[in-house]
Amino acid sequence: MNIGNRIKELRNYKILGFAEFAAIGGVSERSQRMYEGNKTPPTSEYCTAIAEKFKDIDMNWLLTGEGEMLKGERAANDAVSITPEEAQYLRWLRNMLPEQKKDTLALAEKFGRWNQQVIERQGRHHATMA
Repeated sequence: MNIGNRIKELRNYKILGFAEFAAIGGVSERSQRMYEGNKTPPTSEYCTAIAEKFKDIDMNWLLTGEGEMLKGERAANDAVSITPEEAQYLRWLRNMLPEQKKDTLALAEKFGRWNQQVIERQGRHHATMA
């Protein structure tokens, strides 16, 4: 895996868009895309800004690919893979006002309970068919 792929993996892990991550690194969105596409190597200033913002990331991993992305023992337990769609949901949730978050979470809980009931009914239906 090259440095561009590792930068992309880090950005996705942090659930940030190109523009958001570029701002953290102090570069344009175009530069961010060039780094992730491995068309241009990142500058030392960019890497320093990333290191200062994300203290949990092992910069040796970012620069060389050696070791794990996350520092210490957390690496094995904390790395979670999510889909781009799930990342978008999290971005929306993080940008909501507290009252909106409360309402959204209540709705998600209701939907989750309803979905579980549907699954249970389907299981009972399939059991009676056998």
